[in-house]
Amino acid sequence: MIANGADTAAEVTRLHPGLRVVTIPNGVDLGRFADLPPLDLAARPLRVGFVGRLIEVKGFFDFADLAARLADAPLEAPAWGPTSEDTPRSRALERNLPAALSL
Repeated sequence: MIANGADTAAEVTRLHPGLRVVTIPNGVDLGRFADLPPLDLAARPLRVGFVGRLIEVKGFFDFADLAARLADAPLEAPAWGPTSEDTPRSRALERNLPAALSL
């Protein structure tokens, strides 16, 4: 079994004692991008995407909050994924989608 983090590995091990679990964490090696020149936001907008289930536990609302806080920046924030939550917060976000955010 491959888990994407220590919490998932611990849960799988708890549910299936004896099963071999290898952890391969999600993440980005920021060092690969350390020498890039600064972005020229005047030339083109910053594009930040979200891929995953559009639910709170996956961080989608944090992503939407970021898009709302950067409303004055040249930002494009597309999000892709299924929605599977019907909560007051998800309904409010649907009614007041930040301008940069596209689903």
